[in-house]
Amino acid sequence: VRLYGAVVPTAAPATPPPGLSAAEREEALALPPRLDERLRSLAREVALPGAPPRALLEATIDHLHRGYEYTLAPGAFRTDDPLSEFLFEKRAGYCEYFASGAAILLRYADVPTRYVTGFLVTERDEENDGWVVRNMDAHAWAEAWDEQRQKWVIVEATVTDDLDRSSLSDES
Repeated sequence: VRLYGAVVPTAAPATPPPGLSAAEREEALALPPRLDERLRSLAREVALPGAPPRALLEATIDHLHRGYEYTLAPGAFRTDDPLSEFLFEKRAGYCEYFASGAAILLRYADVPTRYVTGFLVTERDEENDGWVVRNMDAHAWAEAWDEQRQKWVIVEATVTDDLDRSSLSDES
């Protein structure tokens, strides 16, 4: 068994990170050149007209939590557009699909968003001085720029009982 260690800082940095630059904003709003037009329509349907960004985040998370199912075995995709197939046909997938869907829908709503991968770890080692990280702890989520708080906030769109369903927390 191969174990890896990770060090996580326990205190926030002394200096807050700077705001989002114009180049970072542009990158966090960029959309792939060839997207299914239904995605734009879905984003308009999910987004609340004139709503503040936080409400857009909550509406997007709610849409994905209500209408989709988490599975590690979504089956083969029949098209070369797995995101559209996930959102409009299968409506079942794993964290990468939920995170990608949230990021694209939010970018269409003009919310700077980034796709993030890492590990969701909850198990301590036997000595309780470290975390146990396994391949099965791999996870994907999105983060959105909160203009008011000037920081990235977690957008947990994946539907599963194992995850804390809260998002947009002060922790990010």
